Amino acid sequence: MRVDPSGKPAEARGDTPECLGSTSGSCSSTPQTEGGDPFRATPGGGGGSASSSSGAGVRLDPETGLPPEQVWRPLFDLFFVVLGQHFPSISKPILERRIQCGIMSTFFLLAICAITLPYSPLRQELAPNGGNPFVDKANELLVPLLRFPAYDTTTALLLLAWCEFRENYDSGFWQFTGMAIRMAFDLGINTNQDEVYDDGAHAKRTHLLFWTIFIIDRVISFFTGRPVTIAESMCEIPLPVEEEFIGIEGVDSPSLDDLLRRPRQPFPYVVRLMVLCGRLSDALNGLRRGLVAGSLPDSDRTRLVEAAKAVQIDLLHFYETLPLDLAWSTENFKIQAGACQGGLLLMIHLWANALLLLAHKPELLHKMMSDPNIPSLGPRRTFECIKVISDCIVFADLFSSVSLTATPHVCLPLAVAALAFVSELQACNGRLEMSGPQEGGSGRESARTPTFAATSGIASSSLQSLPRPSSSGLNQSTPLLQMDPVDSFRMMMLQQNVSVAVKGLRMMEKYWGAVKAVLTQLAVHCERAGVTGLDFSSDPEETESRRSPLNKGSR
Repeated sequence: MRVDPSGKPAEARGDTPECLGSTSGSCSSTPQTEGGDPFRATPGGGGGSASSSSGAGVRLDPETGLPPEQVWRPLFDLFFVVLGQHFPSISKPILERRIQCGIMSTFFLLAICAITLPYSPLRQELAPNGGNPFVDKANELLVPLLRFPAYDTTTALLLLAWCEFRENYDSGFWQFTGMAIRMAFDLGINTNQDEVYDDGAHAKRTHLLFWTIFIIDRVISFFTGRPVTIAESMCEIPLPVEEEFIGIEGVDSPSLDDLLRRPRQPFPYVVRLMVLCGRLSDALNGLRRGLVAGSLPDSDRTRLVEAAKAVQIDLLHFYETLPLDLAWSTENFKIQAGACQGGLLLMIHLWANALLLLAHKPELLHKMMSDPNIPSLGPRRTFECIKVISDCIVFADLFSSVSLTATPHVCLPLAVAALAFVSELQACNGRLEMSGPQEGGSGRESARTPTFAATSGIASSSLQSLPRPSSSGLNQSTPLLQMDPVDSFRMMMLQQNVSVAVKGLRMMEKYWGAVKAVLTQLAVHCERAGVTGLDFSSDPEETESRRSPLNKGSR
């Protein structure tokens, strides 16, 4: 069956799930309708209730909802340069063929334009009053499409979930991701059913779509403290491998020799890392919920602690066995950024090092989660993790800032890293107080570990009330020459790294509104921990320009 904007049934479950217009060229590059408009649907194409313009800068056809090609084409091309790395199931050559044949999904194309708009130099021209007219139009077309599951609709829902994250609508992020997950399971893309696909290339793209959804599910669990939606037992297809990218584009696929000349594909390693992220998130969330409720049996605590210890081992093994061309170095980053994959390399190293810190120090989330049975990472390895995280931000800013700003979900490991930096600063300060002449044996009291209280979700957490630092706390100027040289060096490095982490979050907040919540919580935490002199401010005009005109004033 097919579906048009009016909600009429139409054929759709294959690789060409729906065409929101007619087969006579609603998306054709050759004019085939009256007036020469290649995007105009044939009579009866539906969508008559849509307005002709969703924003002052974009004129949308009232029947198809598509802007003219000179509007969508630059955004379409830019998507594959900036954001396409995070959606490997989306093939540009295949979408180009659908557009030429007039079978491109309008909903899908609008979602691609919507997520790319903030990175385009046309942003002010297309949306002079702020907001995102492509999001508004896509939302108008959404409801009829929910009746007819399709692969393109599932992918578009995931793109719109990212748009909700951009506008700082955490509920929208959750809801759109949930719709994408349910539609994916309705289509059965989590199962081994390759015989239902058009060909092997279609099966490969569909498997990659599932793992893209899987990654976001793990991010949401970490972000909110909720259990994962996609249990590992539901994943019947194998983990992705690099060979899966061979022949992914069908007849348009590059040759094997061309693929071997390209940089290594990081996406399969991101998936493996997020499997471990989900396991750690489930273990730490279980500990937190039980401890906060005051009803965690010893047997459950032991089981969860053992699960966290198992993830520690797996994380170390994963990170130490990465291929050499995916290890962190400026040269590897430049190569991956040149191949439009720099964001994936950042995801690997920021998430892996933040998870290592968190796995060995869960009290960063809640002080009650401290457990003597959880081994420490050790000062040297902790410092190595901190250095890699800081280097990722610094070199991304130098060589490819878009690799960072177009990878929104690394805001969470950056926040965890900042908490670890502050915790280490307090530990250094505590050692200074204990060695000073006025500590009276109680210097550790001002070096308590920073904690989150409500959930393990960073953005939604409320901070516990922390005692103010003593008069010799971090915000007092103690001459570094009076300190142990090792502690002096560590404190200087940690202070710089906290500043770098905050700078990275501020860079991302310009494009992703949900990062504002992370910055706000981190600012409160640093203030209560006595760490001052950091700039957590944001541009109010940027924040307002992200908000859709339909939603302004609703929060």
